[in-house]
Amino acid sequence: MNLEMTPKQVADLGKIWGNAFLSSLSVEELLEHYDRQKILSQFKPQERLAGLEPQDILSQLKPQELDKLQEYLKKREQKN
Repeated sequence: MNLEMTPKQVADLGKIWGNAFLSSLSVEELLEHYDRQKILSQFKPQERLAGLEPQDILSQLKPQELDKLQEYLKKREQKN
């Protein structure tokens, strides 16, 4: 049985198969195939930080970043 398909039909079918394959993968398997930074770049900062406790976020900052944060908070406090 021969089936004739246009290039667009072939591309559409390939996309369907690709989506079916990707949806069958676990998150861990997906991460093996995609760069984590590229995935993270798709999220807004507030989405990336959602669910984290403040101490978890602050513990990742370098001392000079903490100093900048303190300066920012002082300026913000003075405005209010």
